[in-house]
Amino acid sequence: MPTRFAAYTPVIFRANNVTYRDLPSSGRPSFPMFARYLARTDPSEYNDHWVPQWMHCRPCQADYDVVGRLETAAEDGEFVLRAAGLDPEELPELPWHNKSQRKHGKDRK
Repeated sequence: MPTRFAAYTPVIFRANNVTYRDLPSSGRPSFPMFARYLARTDPSEYNDHWVPQWMHCRPCQADYDVVGRLETAAEDGEFVLRAAGLDPEELPELPWHNKSQRKHGKDRK
């Protein structure tokens, strides 16, 4: 377990009935211990990082008017603008530039 989850180490050990003499040499829970902890714990008690995706993302709770796709983002965006009564041709074009002068660790030329 990375140190950012060190606070959960004792919790995971307790869930696996690990005693002091049974501690792994690494001092950290193994992946099977972590998986057993998750299997035995109610998801409502999980750390936010371990909560199943379906508990974070609840699309049925929103009343959507439009569902777009990344593959058709330009067309979908135009549709949304027109549905909102805006003409995409009359909107100012937003400038875009990469503020970084470095790319992949190398200076750009």
